[in-house]
Amino acid sequence: THVLSNNIETYDRSGTRTAIDTAIYTATVGGNMWSFVDGYYNATDGYLYVCCTDFHSNAYVEANAQILVLNPATWAVVTSYTLTTLSGSIESITKRGTEWWVCWSGSQSIRRYNSDFSSIVGTYSLEQHATPFGGDDVKWWQGIEWHGDVLFANLHGENATGGTYAPGLEQYWWNGTQFEWMK
Repeated sequence: THVLSNNIETYDRSGTRTAIDTAIYTATVGGNMWSFVDGYYNATDGYLYVCCTDFHSNAYVEANAQILVLNPATWAVVTSYTLTTLSGSIESITKRGTEWWVCWSGSQSIRRYNSDFSSIVGTYSLEQHATPFGGDDVKWWQGIEWHGDVLFANLHGENATGGTYAPGLEQYWWNGTQFEWMK
């Protein structure tokens, strides 16, 4: 039998895998396994914040979403935050100042949360320029990361069998109220 689990792999700066920890989180919701998607290590508190969803097959429906806070020394769950759902699944998390930014695939939006995820500060769409396979209307952000006032977004399309994959890394300048496409 095949058993699904959430694993965490650790790499050094040269890209060599130094560790793999298996079966970190095995909880289910409605019979679906909570799946790890992306994480953010917060050097301030020493915890790993992980996007976790029960998304399995359809990005155009709402999926349960939570942020797990893990202690990297033991991989124990310190706390979790349930997020109000949007269409699709959460794909990535990053922090800027005291606020958290979460990328939602399927709804093609980024949500901005306060420091403890208790309120949504804003919801934003990014202007789309890269053309992934599957047509111009299918564009999802798989990863986001801040560098100063610039947000880098890893853009990808659907997983089409035999199709051409054309991902893109786009840059957006945050002007304080909205994103402006840079390249």
